[in-house]
This record gives sequence, C-alpha cells and structure tokens, in this order.
Amino acid sequence: YVPFVVDLCCRIVEERGLSFTGIYRVPGNSGTLTALQEELNLRGPDGFDITDERFCELNVVSSLLKSFFRKLPDPLFSNELYDDFIAMNRKKDPEERLNGLRRLFLISHLRKVA
Repeated sequence: YVPFVVDLCCRIVEERGLSFTGIYRVPGNSGTLTALQEELNLRGPDGFDITDERFCELNVVSSLLKSFFRKLPDPLFSNELYDDFIAMNRKKDPEERLNGLRRLFLISHLRKVA
C-alpha cells in the first residue's frame, strides 16, 4: 500500500520535474504548502482536484512529500532496518552496496529524479 499523497507527489515529480534542478532541496512556498495540506486533509484523496494549479509548483509538491515523511509516526528509515542500512553502507564493493540499498529504500523514484 502506497499512501495517496506519496503516489501523487511521486507521479507529478516524475512527469514534470525530472529536469528541474533542486527539486528536493529548494522548499516550496510555505503558505501554498499549508493550504494544500489542509485541503488534502479535509477532502481526502477522492474529493481532491488533481488539476489544482498549486500542483504546478514542483517545489510545493516535493515539500508536500517531504512533509508527509517528516510527520510519520515511525521514521521512513525504520529502526528495524537501521542495522541493515549500516551494514549495506559498510560494503566495500560499490555495486553490492548500491544493490543492497535499492532493496531497502524507494530508490526507483529517487533514481528517476537524479
């Protein structure tokens, strides 16, 4: 199960933001982000208008995704996987390290963005 907001933001970034520099580094307008979050919370995925012009602002979309992950009750890099991340990071063979990390994280989306 992938939450609606994660799927939506990833799709928008992959469709329109792959050539956009600093997509996850540059924050979106905080007022627009707050309004979008409140509307998503109020209307839910079924009542939300995907054509909303605020979704044209890629930094707002990426900030919405980052905000979602920050507000999770459990970290994205869960405590259960912490030792696995450390073990993969210590691998000397870069290909083995990268393949191990791919299995542990949402690398397919981040690879497309990179």
